[in-house]
This record gives sequence, structure tokens and C-alpha cells, in this order.
Amino acid sequence: MRLDTSRPDTLWADRAAIELTRAVHHSFAAAGVRVSDHHTEAQLFARHVAREERAGRECPADWSWLVPPISGGLTSTFHRYYDFHESSGPQFFRPVAADQDPAPGDAGVEQSFLCVMPPD
Repeated sequence: MRLDTSRPDTLWADRAAIELTRAVHHSFAAAGVRVSDHHTEAQLFARHVAREERAGRECPADWSWLVPPISGGLTSTFHRYYDFHESSGPQFFRPVAADQDPAPGDAGVEQSFLCVMPPD
């Protein structure tokens, strides 16, 4: 790639990370495997959180797991704080209910998010 690695301010590591990500996406696509990008996943997660909040439920999350290692500041997950608390008690993963009202623009979007729900 002929990157100038002599100084950090050439941003060679950023360029390498972006190109590596592009190469991975290309490889998956060439193999016929669908993989999502971090911008799309951040938008889907934001919609999920909005649905959970409208339903009166919390959706605790660890910010460091939601923000991608590249272009994090360009995603909606970067610009929000999430309640996160370690729990020593039992926790249950509950998928988004099929009968929940989708957020605008969600029609036909497959959801894969789970929320940690405390026992009743």
C-alpha cells in the first residue's frame, strides 16, 4: 500500500484499518456471504433502543462494545451514553417481540438484538 509509517501524523494506521475492513467486506461478498457494516449496525441498534424506550424498557449496554474501532465518531452509538451495570443475579436474553411496532423505516429489517432482562 506504500504507506508512510515514519510518523503517526501520516495516519497510516487509520488508512490500513479502513483498507483491511474493505478487504474483509469484499472477501465475504465474493464468497456470497452477507456481512453488515458498522454504520448500518449502529443505526439498527439506535432503532432498537428507541423501541425499547417507547415500550418503557431499559436496554443497558456497554458503550465500548457498541462503538466500532474505526470511524466510531461517525456512528450514532458514539454520541450517546448507555446505562450499564454489572449484575450478579440471573439475567435472561429476550429477543425483540415479533408483535412490537417497528420504528419508522424498519419494515422488513431483520432484527438480531437482545436485551438483558431482569427476572420478574
